[in-house]
Amino acid sequence: MAEKTLADIGKFLDDVQRSVFGKETMQVVGEQIADIVKKRVKSGYGVNSDTADKPSQRKLAPLSESYKKARKRLGVTGSFASPVISNLTNTGQLLDSFSVKAKQGEVTVSIPNTQRKDGLTNREVADYVREKRPFFALTSPEVKIVEQIIRDKIRTSFKKNL
Repeated sequence: MAEKTLADIGKFLDDVQRSVFGKETMQVVGEQIADIVKKRVKSGYGVNSDTADKPSQRKLAPLSESYKKARKRLGVTGSFASPVISNLTNTGQLLDSFSVKAKQGEVTVSIPNTQRKDGLTNREVADYVREKRPFFALTSPEVKIVEQIIRDKIRTSFKKNL
């Protein structure tokens, strides 16, 4: 068995870092983060604050009776939409607009300022909705899920690069 030099170990760790935190892997992690938020929101849950250090999950504020009636009358078009349940899926455009941008060692999930069919932008709708129904943050258990995803990628990379 050949001995490993410090240079060999350094190269190995560089390979692991590039593999785990490369742009492609970070893109996948970002897409998984976006998916976690979408699933929670479609289930009718947001967070207590999307600006807190450690937001916790809470049920989205209920819809007003007048808005429920309007949604019933107009019909809702999102695949998870319901005229009486608050889950931010009236049309599906807001949740479908999530954008993931990745680069080496970094990923950003955002709501772009893209135009919607109703003339507003997704960011305008998000800002309005977030006043009463904050949703765009990860709870502590969701952060643990993302951490586990990254740990799994590190393990896989170590096994591959050994």
